[in-house]
Amino acid sequence: MKAALWGLLSLGVVISACGEEEKLFSPEDTLLIKPEQVDRQKTPTGSDCLNVGDQCLKPQELCGQQVPVDILVDEQGQVVEVVCYKDNYQEQTLTDQEGTSNLSGNHILVTPGSQTIKTSPHFMGNKAVLYGKGPQESIIEGDLTVSGNNAKIRGVTIKGNVSFMGNESQLMHCIIEGDVSFRGNGNLLSHCVVFGKVSFLGNENRVHNNYLAGALSYEGDNWKSCAENRTFVDGDMNLSLSEAERMEAKTLACP
Repeated sequence: MKAALWGLLSLGVVISACGEEEKLFSPEDTLLIKPEQVDRQKTPTGSDCLNVGDQCLKPQELCGQQVPVDILVDEQGQVVEVVCYKDNYQEQTLTDQEGTSNLSGNHILVTPGSQTIKTSPHFMGNKAVLYGKGPQESIIEGDLTVSGNNAKIRGVTIKGNVSFMGNESQLMHCIIEGDVSFRGNGNLLSHCVVFGKVSFLGNENRVHNNYLAGALSYEGDNWKSCAENRTFVDGDMNLSLSEAERMEAKTLACP
């Protein structure tokens, strides 16, 4: 059965035409994260563009040359968000260890070292990235905490709770089995399946194209955007969004 579910997609290992494994975090690539698949495209150069929906998109102009890019696309094929990874990151590997892993640097790029990680990452600096292969291939069994600003968390499953305590962070292309809380301004939740509650405390936040089993709450002056979210019932309580549950999901009104 084809699983057309946001957040259940997996990039996996991409093999080039000459049989070599391509780098997961490649400065030459743009990833189109769609409902039923993740497409890896070479980032155009010069005046060329990528045709996405009814748009001719130029990620090389939006993000700069030699910069990895995620483009989030909705079920109608239209662009929802363009995410640029243009900082000069220091790369680290998240290892399989018990307890909390404190990650204190700024501009760090963290990739999971194995499919399942028994730890609770705590990002304490600014502009940190947790870059997983996909929710079914990068699984973190603990909680996730982000204390800094401008974090990007994508392509992972988090079995515990997720807490953001800064501004302008992004959580996308994910499965969260616990609760998600944002305490700050300008944050994003997109293309995720969340089985717990989702709460926002702040202003100008964005939440769209998610499947939420728990309640969505918001304390602040206004949303920047809130659309295309659905509520579903995990009837068999197996922390998995089945095709039948997806089909029965209802449009979720924004609070």
